[in-house]
Formats: sequence, structure tokens, C-alpha cells
Amino acid sequence: MAKHPPHSGPRGTPAGPRGSPADPAARAARLQHHERKFLEALALIVESGRARSVEDLIRYAQQAGEAQAAAYLQTLAGEGLPVDLAYDALHVHLRIVAHKRNSELLRACQGKRVGLVVPLPPHVLDAFVGVADVRILVPDGAHLPPHLRDRVPDVVRGSRAARQLAAGLEVVVFEAYRAQGAWYVEAGTSDVVDLRVLPPEARLVVHLRPHRHASDVPLELGSRAAEVL
Repeated sequence: MAKHPPHSGPRGTPAGPRGSPADPAARAARLQHHERKFLEALALIVESGRARSVEDLIRYAQQAGEAQAAAYLQTLAGEGLPVDLAYDALHVHLRIVAHKRNSELLRACQGKRVGLVVPLPPHVLDAFVGVADVRILVPDGAHLPPHLRDRVPDVVRGSRAARQLAAGLEVVVFEAYRAQGAWYVEAGTSDVVDLRVLPPEARLVVHLRPHRHASDVPLELGSRAAEVL
């Protein structure tokens, strides 16, 4: 029985036909940060031989707080699969779930007035440009990514102008860090993502980053729900 995930990529994550980063399907299947880190850690456990059964993988998933992964692995427990194959199946399953989740969100934003509050990573910006009626909001202290300078005509610069435009948006996309239920963002982002300004029905979409910045400030969302892209 093989101990290593076949055709391993960086840090043990399975390689395979993923599509170009510019491919909308590849962007839609992008995993959230915690999912990627969990799979990387699980791959190392499989490679080291510490996981000898699917039940071991389930236990590690439960310990990591990855309930969705644990639930899927439970469905494989009676199949007699080798550990590396169960790991590969989990990886594919999580990408399919991510594709469905992100594709549904992007479809819901089609034709909507969407504000992208930078900083945001390129894959998030690219996912919305061309799908919706996009405005790039560049608060004080932020910068427009170079690859968008010739692609997006509607760029709003400065926190005051961005706040004014935000009052008419249907979807607001921004980057944040979350810890113990609290949200943290760049100060410029907090100027724009202000519940006193945003319409009460505006959809909030968050790209979670893995670390808190020294310059971050708390963001109070109250009872408003935020969807994680």
C-alpha cells in the first residue's frame, strides 16, 4: 500500500489538471485559506505514516475543527480505501464544494452593483470583473493593482468618494481577518464598509486572510451576515 499521496504537488497537495489561474472555473474551485492549510497539514500526516486508516483521517479532521471534511471522510470509512486514496478523494470533494459555493455566489452577483474594496488578492478581483457591474473602491492608503489599471474604467479613489458610492451598492467585497468571532480590516476598508453608510440589504462578501495586520482596526458588523468567498 502506498504511503504517499500520488503525484504530489507543493507540500503534498495533489497535483492534476487545475486549469489556468485566469480560467473562471479554476477560480471558482479555489479553496478557502483554512481548507488549504488543513489539506497541507493532512498531507504531511499521510506522508509521515502517522495516519494508517480512514478513521485516523477522521480523527485528525475532527481535532482540526474541520467538520465538513470529517463528515465526508465518514462516508468513506467502510469502503476499504487506502489512506492516500481517501486523502485524494477528500481533496477533490472539497474543491467541488468550493466550486459550487463560489459559483453560486458569483451567479447571485451577476448584474448587481458590486464594490470591490482594495486591498484584495488578484483572484478575487478577477472573479468579479466582467461578471457584475463593478466599481473598484480605493480608500485612502490603498493602491489599485497594476493589472486592473486598463481593465476597469470605474475606479473610485479616496475614502470620502468611496463612502459616497458605497451607499448605492448591492454587494460589497472586502478583505478581513477573523478571530474568535471578531472581524479586523485595514483602516481604509473600515471607512468604506460602514453600516451607517451601506444599504441594509447590501450583501457583504469577505475574503479571509490568514493573518492580522498591525494596522488593522476592528470592524463591527452587528447582526449583519457576511459570506466568505
